[in-house]
Amino acid sequence: MSAMQQAGQKLGLEHRCIWAGYQPDAADYCAAMDVLLITSLYEGLPMVVLHAIACNTPVVSTDVGGIGACVGDGLGRVLPVSDGPLEYAQAVIQMRELKCDPAYGIRCAERLADRFRKCRMQAQLKDDLARITTGINRERRLEDYQLQLMAKPLLF
Repeated sequence: MSAMQQAGQKLGLEHRCIWAGYQPDAADYCAAMDVLLITSLYEGLPMVVLHAIACNTPVVSTDVGGIGACVGDGLGRVLPVSDGPLEYAQAVIQMRELKCDPAYGIRCAERLADRFRKCRMQAQLKDDLARITTGINRERRLEDYQLQLMAKPLLF
């Protein structure tokens, strides 16, 4: 039994949770979820977070990559990687109530429309690539372009 499952058991949630593990098509499950829990130590911006938001499913996640920028301002919670399973389980309990709140669905739609429109994302990517390649010779670009790309989320 994993630490998260033990924490769920402590809180009396063992019969109310499905521990699906890795799913290659997790987006297909988002509408059926009360809360999406991500405990990964390394992420960029997992697409399943955007799918969850589109399905009005709150997200509880480790504070890694660009997840916080997506679910901040009340669409979910990000917790420090150092927090234990009990803190994550308590956050899941708090966030599951959002699924039934009509205002939450409106906020989800607004977030997607505001930050993830195709034209906005394309323009931001174009600007970021232009910024990191201007004034740097070819050798230098090959050396550190990856570090510069990872210095800030590209999509925000």
